Formats: sequence, structure tokens, C-alpha cells
Amino acid sequence: MVFLPQNSPSLEKLLSDFYVLTNMKICVFDFNGNELCYYPKRYCHFCECVVKNPDLYKLCQQDDLRAREECTQTKKEKIYTCHAGLTECIAPIVINNEISGYIMIGQIRTKENHSVPKELIPDEIRERYLKMPLIPYETIKSALHIVQICAEHEQLKAYLKESSMSFSSLFSFYVASHIEEEISIERLMKEFHLSRSDLYRKVKENFRVSPAQYIREQRLITAKNYLEKTDLRISDIAKKCGFSDYNYFYRMLKKRFDKSGKELRKC
Repeated sequence: MVFLPQNSPSLEKLLSDFYVLTNMKICVFDFNGNELCYYPKRYCHFCECVVKNPDLYKLCQQDDLRAREECTQTKKEKIYTCHAGLTECIAPIVINNEISGYIMIGQIRTKENHSVPKELIPDEIRERYLKMPLIPYETIKSALHIVQICAEHEQLKAYLKESSMSFSSLFSFYVASHIEEEISIERLMKEFHLSRSDLYRKVKENFRVSPAQYIREQRLITAKNYLEKTDLRISDIAKKCGFSDYNYFYRMLKKRFDKSGKELRKC
């Protein structure tokens, strides 16, 4: 059971130092792809235009999701080209043989691949792409190696801090890491070495709901993110979020967000 510390001043300093040396944007994400820390606190001018276009931004999110899923499967770093022609890199942060998060560097225009897809990117955005500096591929590979060292450095600190992490942080991370699976009360009792009554009490104290209510809420929030950011079939999203009964999943979505799965997808 692991947790990646958030809002760490030392981590922020590490990222800013990396950017000063490489001029590459760097981000740290948790297991679910939520940004924990990044530098610089802005997009490059090209990506700034891309994310303002809902259709293009959705493609960005799909690229990131595919990279994280492959990284999760292999537990290895990956260099890839995004839909907009930029080079992106991802490296896993592995603690006790489990991925606790990811470090990504990106928004890079390389000398080896310096064209932008004409069928996707409007001319006014493409002009900003052509103004981006060209970075050699070998430089990117070296930067990724530094990123791996950074991941190992933060991993050590996270491992040393694990025993002092709050119950709410550990419980939240555990649920997020096993969102596709059945999470029974018995399983939670065993994982956290708590009696049934103590488990209910601690969850209630930290989240003001029961364990089952908290887990269901996280499943629904994750499903909403999939619906808004991917083109996965709704039935597949239900399975990825731990819902074995599609009809129940559909009813819960409607009840929680006052919208059907199809309606959420259009948002």
C-alpha cells in the first residue's frame, strides 16, 4: 500500500531544476492520472491553443491515457508522439513493485519529427508549432534518464514516509488503485488491519460517509472522467470502474450527475 506525497516543496524544486536544465515541461501524476505537481505552471504557446479547442484537447487526454495504460502494463518508460506531432515521455514511479504514479515530460518538438498533422491542426495553431524550438531525440532520451532518477529519488522519500501517511490518504489511494475490482469490507479490514467497527469509524471520521458510499462515489467520478475524456464504450467503462451490473451503473450515473452516460459524454 503506497501513496505519492502531494504538494511537496522538495518535489517542486526538483521539477523546476529539471526544467531549467532541459527546457521541457515536467509533471507528476498519481495512479489515476491526476496532476500532483508540474513545472512550469503553464502550457507552451502551441499547446495553449490546442487545449482551448475541445476536440483537440480530448485527443490530448486520450494520448495521455493510452500512454499511462501501457506504462501500467509494462512498468517501463515510454517515448511516443502525440496526435499533434509533439514528443511525450512517461516513466512509472514504482514502490514495492506497485505503480504509485507517473512522471511525464512533454510539449517537445524534435528535429527528427518536426511536422504537425495538417488534417488535425488549424493553420493559425500550426504557426505556433513552427515557432517551437527543435530538440534532438538523443537529448530527450537523456532527459528521460534523468526523470527515471528523479522517480527513484522521490520513491525513496515516499517509501520512508509511508508509515506516517494519514489513513485518509492511504484509504483514498487504495480505493483508486483497485477501482476495477470488488472491494469488500472484509478485504479492507484485512488490508488496513482494522476491525469492522474501527474501519467504519475511521472512514466516517475522514469522509463522513460509509466505506461502501465512498467507494461507489469514487467509481462514479472515475466513470465520469472516462466518459468525458475517452471514446471507450459505456459498457466497458462500467467494467473498468468496478460495476458488474450495467443497469445499476446506468441508474447510479443518472442519480449522481442527473445525466445519462450518453449525456455526460457530450459535455
